[in-house]
Amino acid sequence: MKHRIATAIGVLAVTTTALVGCASSETSSKTSSDEAAQGSANVETAKQRIVIAQANFLDLALALDLEPVGSTYWGGAGGIQDYLQDDIPESMEVVGNDDEPNFEAIARVVTIDSHDDQGSNSWRDQLTALAEATGTEAKAAEVIREADESTEHLDAIITEPGQSAMLLRIRDDQVRRYLPNSFVGAEVPQRLENITLADAAVPSENGEWAVIPPENLGLLDADRIIAFIDSPAALARAEENPLWSQLPAVQNGNLCTTENLTPWILTGPAAAEIVTSDLKACFTTT
Repeated sequence: MKHRIATAIGVLAVTTTALVGCASSETSSKTSSDEAAQGSANVETAKQRIVIAQANFLDLALALDLEPVGSTYWGGAGGIQDYLQDDIPESMEVVGNDDEPNFEAIARVVTIDSHDDQGSNSWRDQLTALAEATGTEAKAAEVIREADESTEHLDAIITEPGQSAMLLRIRDDQVRRYLPNSFVGAEVPQRLENITLADAAVPSENGEWAVIPPENLGLLDADRIIAFIDSPAALARAEENPLWSQLPAVQNGNLCTTENLTPWILTGPAAAEIVTSDLKACFTTT
């Protein structure tokens, strides 16, 4: 895996990769250095001011017991993730959303691009990259180990191994079916060995999801449907389609829905805990 750290001065233009900004404090007794596309950058690991430039990284920073001074937020959530509100520092400032960050007050920014050669943007990879930049590798290993154990426990309670499942996002205006290797679910459903995530029945334009036209709703024929919904009204609108009631998962009582949209769309260990709880309820009550 290749983790790249590059420096930038002034305002940082956020790309589609996850970023974390680190503005260094006055002195430090320890530094770490990583090769970057623009050269090598020294990142202070004893005293730092951390600014998060993509919402996913806030979950990761808090998991490493870091205290960000600022963070952007995912536009779909309208603010900092609800499930992280109790953990963020009181003095942390919101510095815009992921698409329109405001870093004018930051003197130096270090960006972490944790995509590897295969294009992975796993939160585990991102957490490892952040830990390497901040000297918190041991904490990262502990967090990952606990997440892995939680997923293994969830997998063990699935009493019908081999069933197919699909992941849906039900929006007000459309139904999205996510591909097996998509980013949703904080990597929890993708790591379950006792279910098989079904491929999309219609082509995907972005490699993450496919929009299912109303007339093709009958193609959602997996044994189990796991749907994270934008709102109860959005689910009700989908249910108005006569094809919905004919779906095997619906007829067999294997439709699981959750309103925890943000942790399903974003990622990180805290998000994974919520997704795991949703899936545990799904597999033990239906």
